Amino acid sequence: MKQMANNSKKPDNSVIKATKKVTDVASELDEIFRKAGRKERAVYEKRYLKSALEFYGTGVPFVRKQAKMFYKAHPDYSHDELWALVDVLWRKDNHELRSFCVALLELFSDRLLASDLSRIKSLLIQSAGWALVDWLATGVLSVMVQRYASARRSMKVWARHDNFWIRRSALLSLLSELRCGEGDFTYFEELAVPMLQEKEFFIRKAIGWILREVSKKNPDLSFGFLKRHRQTVSSLTLREGSKYLSPRQKQALNI
Repeated sequence: MKQMANNSKKPDNSVIKATKKVTDVASELDEIFRKAGRKERAVYEKRYLKSALEFYGTGVPFVRKQAKMFYKAHPDYSHDELWALVDVLWRKDNHELRSFCVALLELFSDRLLASDLSRIKSLLIQSAGWALVDWLATGVLSVMVQRYASARRSMKVWARHDNFWIRRSALLSLLSELRCGEGDFTYFEELAVPMLQEKEFFIRKAIGWILREVSKKNPDLSFGFLKRHRQTVSSLTLREGSKYLSPRQKQALNI
């Protein structure tokens, strides 16, 4: 019995090695981004995005390039390995490293499970800014909403969340399909209508953004939405959503 008790206290070497490996990878990535950054760009981007995060000043193209290189070098990266790395990098509170996490989640989206929705939600809340939120919502969350019925249903709950970034994400999760002339516009309207009277800029902008993109392929859908809700839609949403409508449609909306 004593021997069994002693053995149970021995550390799991596989866990230690896995943890160390993730930490090493995260440190190497941190160094890559740190060396590639430009201080003046970091200062500008931090001010422009009004972010409390640290910035290295590398730019999105560099982030995407590094993510693609990592993706090609690790084609067999597992679901658990992906999240282990994302967790370590995200805690560094650096904008570029968090952007790299979003890029990885987008590239490895086929590894994501329905149960990961709560993790995505947590990242969205912690992002607290349009740059990371919009990328997560349109590049990662949208994939989950298309793939999992449970995630799609959850957007109804998210659309009523106290955090406006989560409400915005619920709307933007539908953008990828809708802008291609596909998706469920009725579902979008169901989510959007209760938000029409909100004063939050990022909510009004999101609704207008989606209507604008939809109008490029299905102008009648956007026009119909704006016509039905002309008395409650904000001027910002109206301006954005009607941008590509015909002169006749704009006239009918009294624009």
